[in-house]
Amino acid sequence: MKKKWTYLYFLIPIIILAVVLAIGIKNERSGYRKVNGGYLYRFQTEDYKTVYTEKFQEERDEKIEEIKKVRNYSFQNSLMIMNPYQTNTNSLYVYFKTSTPSKLRYTVHVDNSDIKDYTNTLYNDGENNLTTEHEYLLTGLIPDKVNHITLELLNADGDVIKTKSIDIQAGSLLSNKKVKLDKEDGKSKEKLANGLYAVLGNDSNKTYFLCLYDNDGVIRSEIPFTGYRADRLLFKDDLLYMSVGMNKIAAMNRLGQVERVYSLGNYEMHHDYVFGKDNTLLVLADEKGADTVEDLVLSLDLETGDVTKVIDLKDYFASYKETTVLPEKKDQLDWIHINAIQYDSEDQSVLLSSRETSTIIKMSNIYEEPKIDYLIGSEAFWKDTEYSDYLLTQVGDFTLQGGQHSITLEKDDSLEDGAYYIYFYNNNYGEATTNPDFNWVENYPGIGTKRKAEKGDNFKSQYYKYLINENEGTFELVDSFDVDYSGIVSSVQDIDGNTVVDSGMTSTFTEYDKDHNLIAKFDVLNDTLIYRVYKYDFMNYWFTK
Repeated sequence: MKKKWTYLYFLIPIIILAVVLAIGIKNERSGYRKVNGGYLYRFQTEDYKTVYTEKFQEERDEKIEEIKKVRNYSFQNSLMIMNPYQTNTNSLYVYFKTSTPSKLRYTVHVDNSDIKDYTNTLYNDGENNLTTEHEYLLTGLIPDKVNHITLELLNADGDVIKTKSIDIQAGSLLSNKKVKLDKEDGKSKEKLANGLYAVLGNDSNKTYFLCLYDNDGVIRSEIPFTGYRADRLLFKDDLLYMSVGMNKIAAMNRLGQVERVYSLGNYEMHHDYVFGKDNTLLVLADEKGADTVEDLVLSLDLETGDVTKVIDLKDYFASYKETTVLPEKKDQLDWIHINAIQYDSEDQSVLLSSRETSTIIKMSNIYEEPKIDYLIGSEAFWKDTEYSDYLLTQVGDFTLQGGQHSITLEKDDSLEDGAYYIYFYNNNYGEATTNPDFNWVENYPGIGTKRKAEKGDNFKSQYYKYLINENEGTFELVDSFDVDYSGIVSSVQDIDGNTVVDSGMTSTFTEYDKDHNLIAKFDVLNDTLIYRVYKYDFMNYWFTK
């Protein structure tokens, strides 16, 4: 009898171990893992061709809702999901409930002296940013590292009432982007503006990525796309709008879920989009199979998803188009090449940047009967055309913009009605492959003749700011400074008194203070160009003050 009990003493631990292992295997297969501070769930990675579909996103959201009901998650034992909607590679979803209204602050730390801690207070839609049901997306985890994350629960006064730490092993980036960029400090002692640099790519037939870098050049988010870049990020009603494919625009909430995917149908976007009237987007686009490209403006209704053609520039610049020629080895005519758009609700007008003609075009009443209001361009270029009468008069002696990008409309209440600013990246590059007889060097002193500067070249691009006075029919250069030369692509952005500049062909971006002194320069360490770099603070989306 004693022998039998002796065997049982040995069998019981084995049975318990087998049960534990079985439960562990079951949990691992289902995606669960108990970690310090809660329960971690990881989904299997799906093909990105399906990720940006409403069907995939709705199914994933239903699964997350099921997981949320598994148990009562508290601050000390919260639910955590890595990259919940597969739209932000090293993000961490956190969900829990509290008995009293509060908010959450987090800090990401890794054991690497070159990477500083990253801290933010998270936004929620509760009154005064306080809630008892907490649901957040923590972005900023460092790939291929154990991330030591400190969570602090704050009361209405901002006092810490609870704290805990969790360790999360983050996976690798999907792209080959650098975790930390080379950073060169400038002479300026001014602070960099708050926010994350959005490094936007160029066209690709493969998966592409939007990467967000902090002020130390450390990657804090990687957002994958399929076959096209994000031209810019737009925020409205707690949603982030961005292009995610050649004819797809997505509306993403703060948790990373794509709530709506819009298709442009028989059109493909290029270069830019902005909010238009009511609940619409204005999108620069091509029509599939057309003989011409980069000459359309579409309106996308964000409620219905309907797409309408608002402007076809062939209707307004027909006689000029007839003078252009199709370059060799090209099968579509890129005769005007619109690369940026701005919208003014006051007169339902748009500003369009035409790279091929080095001209800024204003058209008004675009939804009813569009008409050309004015052009800012070279008299020599538009000489002997019916469009020369639309040219504003230049005030002052300066070389006009050449091949400009990233135009921005800036209103100022101190100016009289009909006066405003336009600032942009002046590439200072002269080329019109569809108008090869025009002599750029003769008409634009100091203009660049190459897309990328070579050793010994002294070309410079510039930040340009014009004051427009429609009452007088004039424009004048009121601010400018030299930046690294880039013949194509590139961007500028005024933010919090500073200026962010992307010189795309150098694969670098910079931030200058109000006196145009360099604060910092970042090298993307990439052999290819950067399309644009804009900075966003993500306030009332991911973060709050």
